[in-house]
Parts: sequence; structure tokens; C-alpha cells
Amino acid sequence: MALIVPVAAASAAALTYATAGVLQHRAAREASPGQGLQLGLVARLATRPLWLAGIAADVAALALHALALSSGSLVLVQALLVSGLLFALPVSAVLEGRHHGRAEWLWAAVLVAGLAGFLVAAGPSTGHPVSDTDKLLLCTVAGLAGGVVLALVARFVRRHRAALLGAAAGVAYGVTAALMKEVLGQATGNHPLGVLRGWPLYAVVVVGGGALVVNQVAFQAGPLASSLPPLTIVDPVVAIVVGALVFDERVASSAPAVAAEVVTFAVMAAAAVALARRNPSDPVPRAAPAPVAGSGDRRRWPAPVTDSRGRHR
Repeated sequence: MALIVPVAAASAAALTYATAGVLQHRAAREASPGQGLQLGLVARLATRPLWLAGIAADVAALALHALALSSGSLVLVQALLVSGLLFALPVSAVLEGRHHGRAEWLWAAVLVAGLAGFLVAAGPSTGHPVSDTDKLLLCTVAGLAGGVVLALVARFVRRHRAALLGAAAGVAYGVTAALMKEVLGQATGNHPLGVLRGWPLYAVVVVGGGALVVNQVAFQAGPLASSLPPLTIVDPVVAIVVGALVFDERVASSAPAVAAEVVTFAVMAAAAVALARRNPSDPVPRAAPAPVAGSGDRRRWPAPVTDSRGRHR
């Protein structure tokens, strides 16, 4: 019974985050071609109703996410959010008129099986509701440093820019979830007003806001198939590490359990990548390539138009 609330809330949050992601990705890709970090991107997106609808869905998902974190472990909740890729299938079908074949639904079933297998093998414990804030600060700084490095590398590696930015957003979202859990633990403790005097509350705003911006730039930098898998995979990995180091959450550590965790997480990651690649969700129209002079294939190009005197128009 104790798992009903966090599982239900996390699953609902995954569905709502999926809706928000499809809306925001569509709006971001329509804004302008991805050219790296652009300071005015969010300001431009804020004028688009589609993006604002995505933000409204994000707010609703955040409330559900907080409810899940208040009663469940960080590992459990963040792992369940991976199912957002599964929910993205019907959402994209409705919003983008996309048809999904048997292969997509097969990979969706693999994702569910991998996720269920991972959670059963790991058996994550709830841990402490409030952390050692010194350890939390260290993990926050380390996570932010890793995210910044990924974002900086993305400026110079154009081919994998969207994937690197997606991974950076995944790190930031994982850290934000840990900070949210700490704030919720403090707010429901003996001194709820003490949360206003602590740094985690304000770190949630800063880190969460930064994660949102990086996420939008990742969406703009390439198709969803490039940015969503690393974001989806990195987030629960960060949660597992921070949950163990900061909140004393434990996963099964016997040799068979670890082997099962690695295999099921790999299956889950492979399904996430396959689903995203089969659903690129790239609404930006691409210009047709200009004809190459001297190319032998003239069937692709219409014959030149001439006037009554035979001159080319």
C-alpha cells in the first residue's frame, strides 16, 4: 500500500511530462534552426501558445512529481519517469497525427519490461526524508559542474550537440529532483518554516530553471531522437547516485541483483533509444536541395519554362 501513492503520482507525472515534452519540442524546433546556445530562445518561445501550453503541462507534472517524491524514494520516482517515453507514443499520435506501427509498440513493451525488471531487481528503499545538507551541497556542485562541462563540449561538437545538451539537462533534472526531495522533507518536518532559511529551496529554483533552459536548447538543436534518450537515461542514473550518497537509499547489492540491475537498465536504455529514434518528432520543414550543375539525373527537376520566342524566363 505504501507504494501506491508514489507509483501512481510518478506515472501520472511521466504522462504529463511526456505531453509537455512533445509540445515544447515542437515549439522549439519551429522557432529557428538550432545554432547552439541562444540567450533569446526562451523569450521567443514565451510568445508561442504551443510552448506555453507545454509549460502549463510541466507545472502540473511538477506538482505530481513533488507528490511522488514526498512519499517515495528518489530512485523509484526518477526511474518511473522513464515511462514518459512510453506515454509519448499516444501523445505524439494525437498531437502530431503520427501513426505508430508494431515496432514502436514492441519497443514500448520492452521498455516497460526493462523498467519493471530493474525496479524488482533493485528493490530501492525509501531512505531518509531529510539529507545531510553538506553531502547534498557537494552532490549539487558536482552535478552542476558535470552539466556545465557537457554544455560547453556541446558548443564545439556540432554533430552530437543535441545529445550532449540532453545529457546535461538530464544531470540538472536529476539534481533538481534531489533538491526537491530535500525541500519537501524539510517542509513536512518539525520546523516547516525552516525551509525558507535553507539554501535547497532557492537552489531548486536556480537549478530547475537552468535545466529548463538547457532542455529547450537541446530540443532546438536537433530531433527528439537525439536529445530525449540521453536525458531520459542520465536522470535516473543521477538519482541512484545522489539517493545512495545523500538520502541513504539502498538498492540490492548482491552479485545476482547487481547483474540483473545492469541488464534490465541496459534493456530499458536500449528501448528508450529505439523509441526516440523511431519517433523523431521533427516538425521543421527542410528546404529541398538545390540541383547540382552537371548532375546526370534531370528527371528530378522540371524543364525550364520558355516564352513564345524560346527564351528562358
